[in-house]
Amino acid sequence: MKILVADDELIMLESVCKILKQEEGLVLETARTGREAIEKAETFNPDLVIMDIKMPGINGLEALAEIRRLIPSAVFIILSAYDNFIYAQEAINLNVFSYLVKPINKSDLLQIINKAKNKIEQIKIERQKDLELRERYKKIIPFIESEFLHALVNGINRTQFYEYQKLLGFDFNSGFFLAISRREETASPNYEEHKYQVREYLVFLADKIRHLFNCFIGPLKTNPLTIFIPLTINPGEDAKKILENYGRKLLKHLPPGRIGQEIVLGIGEIYSDPTKIKQSYYEAFQALNNAGSDERIVCYCDLPKPPCLLWEDQLTSYFQEVWNALSFGNETKVQLLLDKLNSLLPQISEEHKDQLLFDLLVFYLTSYRIAKENYNFNLFVPSYKRISKIFQASNNLRKLFSLIAADIKLMATSVKESRQNSIKPIIREAKAIIDQNYQKHISLEWLADMVNVSSFYLSRLFKEELGESFSEYITRLRMEKTIQLLSKGCSVKECCFLVGYNDPNYFSRIFKKHFGIAPSDWVGKQTGSE
Repeated sequence: MKILVADDELIMLESVCKILKQEEGLVLETARTGREAIEKAETFNPDLVIMDIKMPGINGLEALAEIRRLIPSAVFIILSAYDNFIYAQEAINLNVFSYLVKPINKSDLLQIINKAKNKIEQIKIERQKDLELRERYKKIIPFIESEFLHALVNGINRTQFYEYQKLLGFDFNSGFFLAISRREETASPNYEEHKYQVREYLVFLADKIRHLFNCFIGPLKTNPLTIFIPLTINPGEDAKKILENYGRKLLKHLPPGRIGQEIVLGIGEIYSDPTKIKQSYYEAFQALNNAGSDERIVCYCDLPKPPCLLWEDQLTSYFQEVWNALSFGNETKVQLLLDKLNSLLPQISEEHKDQLLFDLLVFYLTSYRIAKENYNFNLFVPSYKRISKIFQASNNLRKLFSLIAADIKLMATSVKESRQNSIKPIIREAKAIIDQNYQKHISLEWLADMVNVSSFYLSRLFKEELGESFSEYITRLRMEKTIQLLSKGCSVKECCFLVGYNDPNYFSRIFKKHFGIAPSDWVGKQTGSE
């Protein structure tokens, strides 16, 4: 323990030092004035300061106040020949550990020193605990951010929105999404190599963006890279200016080089209602898809928009969800969304058929671009001849959509197969364990122990590698197994227990939420007995 002793009386200074030198583990430094005490404290960095009050120039209390500012963790003991209430009160204000009145005896001094030593040890232990907590918090934060982004994109209520803010330690009342990608150059002979370089570039860029402004960054292995930027103001009429300023700032800080010059930004609108923020996510993608050959920043608010029809928002939402699921090769989710799209078609009147056909063409081509851009998709090329053949069935929307859906399902299968080789070994192992034990109770913590990683790391990796959370993966797997069992003639109740649920009512609610239909109705639909 390092102790600084300051007293202008040489006899008292030497007496205190003589007593302390007899104790083991103490390193001493001395000062004769308040100014000298401050200067010594800066270089010596004492754990304990023993200070006389009455000293020439800067007095002891003034010196203690300055040392307290320099070394907040230091412990202070005051020596004084005056048993004065005012001095004692000032000492209390400075959080002084003890106040000793001269003359002092050896036993009293050593007793106080031992108490101070215990106090210092306690401070060190508390500091260590604080550092450990901060370190754990730093490890947890990426997991919380990932869950927060997932909730924003998939829909979040106000209560969840504010709970996440408390966890993240950051208050904001609005925000918007930004999507980053590069211009398409599929004609380049080195397209595949360049595509890999772009992905690596986006990972590198994400780290720079984190230091550029407050933001939450989506999965790094996807292209486009998505970013949510929180705002602490309600932008009002300045919304467009704010969006463009963020875009320009980002482009300004791009590293030089060919890839940086090809980067394009799509920016969604600002929303203050948490339940509507997910619209900004899809708007950012739509803006990106509509970037002109010379545009670097495209704001959704600048895109021409026809008069809104009742079915358009739902159609656009389904399109965006399909693209998101497709980018991760989630065949089941793609199939479910395509079924929902198919059920929406009868609601669209004949007078809007031309617009619908155009929307379906955009949907088809964008799906292909996402599949190819992200995962080396080479199943087929959507040539003019192929597209013409599909849209020849325009007189029959059901047939037309079935042809589009068939191709998109092939894309999802291809993406899934392509991703199998790139998925990290930990996630492959975790998936294998879940696949073998899905009918049992499986917790994230248990699975993390099985693959020898922390639960937070595993949860984050699940989202990044598979595009869905741990619980979503188990639910999807159980629902797929349920369909297989129902097709074999098992009853709904039997399926409930065979796939790992204990409550048939809860199981039925999960099934309906997943497929949009109750399990008994699904069976009736398959057998024609509904």
